[in-house]
Amino acid sequence: MQSTPTKASKRYGRVKQVADILGSAVSTVWQFAKNSEETGFPRPIKLSDNITVWDLDEVYAFVEARKAASRTAK
Repeated sequence: MQSTPTKASKRYGRVKQVADILGSAVSTVWQFAKNSEETGFPRPIKLSDNITVWDLDEVYAFVEARKAASRTAK
């Protein structure tokens, strides 16, 4: 019997982890988030006053979309 993934099995990352995935500075992640309407970057999830996370599946999808767009733009 296979188990169905639940929302609890989702992975979330803090800003430093997202910056590492993007190969960028933390300030770049915040800039992308601030301009998410224009950049298509995933919106952060505010868990508390001091804890903000991103859905890592959405971050990886953003990277893949940007990679595909850069390869077809040439």
